[in-house]
Amino acid sequence: MKNISKVSFLVGLIVLLLMFNVVMFILPVPYSGNFWVAYAFSTLALLLQVVFFTVSFDKATTLKKVFLGYPIFNIGIVYLVLQLIFGFLAILVFIIPVQFSIIVSVVLLGFALIGLMSTSAAREVISATEEKVAEKRFFIGNLVVDMDVLKDKTKDGKFKSILKDLADVIRYSDPMSSPGLAEIEKTIEAKVQALKALVANFHLDEAVLICTEIKQLFLERNKKCKLLK
Repeated sequence: MKNISKVSFLVGLIVLLLMFNVVMFILPVPYSGNFWVAYAFSTLALLLQVVFFTVSFDKATTLKKVFLGYPIFNIGIVYLVLQLIFGFLAILVFIIPVQFSIIVSVVLLGFALIGLMSTSAAREVISATEEKVAEKRFFIGNLVVDMDVLKDKTKDGKFKSILKDLADVIRYSDPMSSPGLAEIEKTIEAKVQALKALVANFHLDEAVLICTEIKQLFLERNKKCKLLK
């Protein structure tokens, strides 16, 4: 699907480039300095759309990244439209000096490239931040799944209720992790593994004690979370 979109974009760009050339060379205007400045910078603006499209969507492996790529792509489109409008004005309004045409075209190009770099950098920062947040939330999410699986496995109603309470304690704990919580989280994970082994071997009395210990560890972890913020 991604390759189809890229091919469609390239075909559309080629068609637009051909149409642009046809229009430029059938206009009843002299091939002046303004004409060639407008032609060169407008052609460059068209070709640069490949760069904007590639930067916007080539690494878009998720729907979220696709949406983050649209602002970059939009900058390229806005730049192209402005350059084409100014280019035709420069050709049709003969009182515009060539130097002025060059300056405006260079400024438009400069703003487009700055927008490309800054927006691309902002997207990378957002993506990296979201990935870090997802990693930090994984600890809680993974333990909640473990508790739900254990709860489904046990047939004992009383123990099932204890596991449900423990799952709620975990679920409503602070989801964010940090290096300062590494030691206590490592202890919690070890306790959860021990709990799984006890449940698998039907040692429910010992499993109840482990559940109490895990709950206490989470209360301690949540207090440390508040101190670390």
